Amino acid sequence: MRRLNAIPDELRFPKPPFRIEQSVIESPPIDDVIANYLKEIRLWRTRILQFLAEAGEPTPEIPGLTKWSRTKLTHFLASEWNPEARAQAASSVFNLSAFPVSAVEPGRQPTIASVMHALQWRSAVADYIGDVFTAWNGPDLAEVEAVDLFVSPPGDSSICHLCLTEFPPDKLHPDAHQCTLIEYVRGKWPPMPSAFQRWHKEASGN
Repeated sequence: MRRLNAIPDELRFPKPPFRIEQSVIESPPIDDVIANYLKEIRLWRTRILQFLAEAGEPTPEIPGLTKWSRTKLTHFLASEWNPEARAQAASSVFNLSAFPVSAVEPGRQPTIASVMHALQWRSAVADYIGDVFTAWNGPDLAEVEAVDLFVSPPGDSSICHLCLTEFPPDKLHPDAHQCTLIEYVRGKWPPMPSAFQRWHKEASGN
């Protein structure tokens, strides 16, 4: 995506301090590393909610931060959704959910499962944001990019947009490196037609 004016790094989703691959699930880092990363995610969410509450409207430094993008960010970061929002999410092909506060709350045993829970939430938001501007009567590209700025890490663009792990260009697409989060993101997708499955397999080189 084309980037809008920069926002402070502390308002952007923290990049994992380790590669998000099957090996890290099987042999996770020490508890302190996991606990510190969960704390970073928790503080990131707090800072954004505070920023949205205090920033003026419009926000000149982030032109796309409109009522739509503010509402979406606040919605995604909510710890709980009302029944209507849950029903809408359940009927959507996007695997969206309220922010998993319980996964990052302090005082609980830090586990890689908690990290994956938080990253699954973020990957679903990234997937939605990457597709939503194609919808009829949807937001414009600047509004989508504004939300994407907050849910993406600062710096290097050579990372998978789902697992936030660095890969060479030929392995960057989630399918090309068998992304650990792809199964979650596509968990509610309808079955792919057989002809498209063959085309997709050939295109991805599998």
